[in-house]
Amino acid sequence: MSRLKKKKNHRTPGSFDINVTPMVDMFSVLISFLLVAAVFSATGQARVDVPFLSSRPPPDEKEEEKKDPPVSLTLVITPEKAELQVSGGKIGDNPENFEFLLGDAGLDELQAKLYDYRKADTRVDTITFMTDEEVTYEDLIKVVDTVRELKPSRPPLDLPLDFKPPRGVDGAALIPKIIMGNVIL
Repeated sequence: MSRLKKKKNHRTPGSFDINVTPMVDMFSVLISFLLVAAVFSATGQARVDVPFLSSRPPPDEKEEEKKDPPVSLTLVITPEKAELQVSGGKIGDNPENFEFLLGDAGLDELQAKLYDYRKADTRVDTITFMTDEEVTYEDLIKVVDTVRELKPSRPPLDLPLDFKPPRGVDGAALIPKIIMGNVIL
């Protein structure tokens, strides 16, 4: 019997055994977690116009836009009020600022002011929102609805024939393009 025992424990120098069962078990658990937690995202294509160096002079702007550039609208929203900053166009380098409270009367005045700018120049179709961190979601949505949808009591705007209202707007659109930003102090 001593001979059998010696053979069983006898190993050649430099040889070793690796138990791979725990490693296979670990990888099977990790793969199952990977499959469950993976985010399957669809890849899309986005067209990007990359600028390149050229000896050509830059293209000329339209003469009409040089004489009369479109008006730029920025709306700064704080918990108490909304401040409309208007620049460009006939205003020039002196921007105009208007303050409106976030109540129903103030939002109606805001829409009346935006209506006047949109009626004066149909190229005014974009507004930039800058919000404070303390602004509630409900107040932000009220302001967005005020800017996007024209109240039925106001007469419709003379818009180009190819104009389509943005998705989600049931009535006539006032300012269809909204750019959302955030004020970082």
